[in-house]
Amino acid sequence: MVKNILVISYGIREFDGRLKEIIKSCEQVTKTKILCLTEQNHWKNDNFQYIDIKNRNYLSFTLYWDFFKTAFKLFRKSRKKNKNLVVFIDNFYAAPVGFLIKIFYPKTVVIQDCRELYFAKDMPKFGKLFCILEEKLMKKAKLVFCANKYRSKIMKERFRLKSYPVVFDNIRLLDSSQKSENISEKYVNDFKYQWNVVSSGGYSLGRKTEELIRDFDKLDHDKYGLYIVGNGSESDKLKLDTIIREKNIKNIHFIDRVSMNELKYIVDKCQIGVVSYHQRDLNNEYCSSGKIYEYMGEGLPVITTENIPLVEFCEKNKVGASNNEFDKSLIDVSMNYNYYKQNVDNFMNNLSISDNNNSMANEIEEAINIIER
Repeated sequence: MVKNILVISYGIREFDGRLKEIIKSCEQVTKTKILCLTEQNHWKNDNFQYIDIKNRNYLSFTLYWDFFKTAFKLFRKSRKKNKNLVVFIDNFYAAPVGFLIKIFYPKTVVIQDCRELYFAKDMPKFGKLFCILEEKLMKKAKLVFCANKYRSKIMKERFRLKSYPVVFDNIRLLDSSQKSENISEKYVNDFKYQWNVVSSGGYSLGRKTEELIRDFDKLDHDKYGLYIVGNGSESDKLKLDTIIREKNIKNIHFIDRVSMNELKYIVDKCQIGVVSYHQRDLNNEYCSSGKIYEYMGEGLPVITTENIPLVEFCEKNKVGASNNEFDKSLIDVSMNYNYYKQNVDNFMNNLSISDNNNSMANEIEEAINIIER
């Protein structure tokens, strides 16, 4: 009997590129129902059920409790219609739901995506509980996915798993399917530099944004402009604003978090993309950034920090420069722009997102077929 799939995700639909590709992969296999978050509760689709954030903090207790209760209610409702329901648990915050499903309904087939690489010893307060339950779920799940080969190896060893998690790369492009109005008017006075550079990871200091801003100050303010898209903590923003004001930096621009189609417009107006992570823990040291593909999908070469997967990617494909000194990378890429741009175009011409999604779909289908046999 064909099993339906219930995707339970704590991701926000309009901002979560990995979730979008997971859904496409599951839908290739069988009928799929999705529970996720939204800030724009105007979607109309019978296959989706949404938790409207309603101005609540992403990590607030009220939002999470709403998600938690709804997830179990939806699971029980779906299971009544199909006893062979397969549950796909997407991300760290959904792991407790998956774990309890396996406790109370042990025969339920659970598939798990571990998009992050967190360890209980490194996490504060309730983060430890999420880590513990995520690890326990890995050992009960029929199939576990992660984001790159480095993480797969680390997870197999650190969590003492029976097999290596299957790699599902963060390959995705920016989506322009949402309706938009007057985006060009909003940015009529922007993107006037010779080199417009975009960083879409927000302004968290953990993303080395302070170093990025200080290095931009070393460049010609009339030639290089930086657009930081996304948000972060108020204390981080205050510190960055203080640096910009005290050093009289004129070429830094902040843009709050925007929809996918607006981000696509912004990236398309720039020439270089920034992928930046610190190297203080394994989750960041072995990052798996989908931002590389989002930038390159719009034809942009990249500059990245010296994280192992990013260095390997740039060195192998010659699509940008990896250096923790951002100013040096920017000068390198801008001076050799045609070379890097051509390599980006060549890479994207040979990249197949559908092949990546097919690989996940095939793994899911094979796991289900094994159970049915």
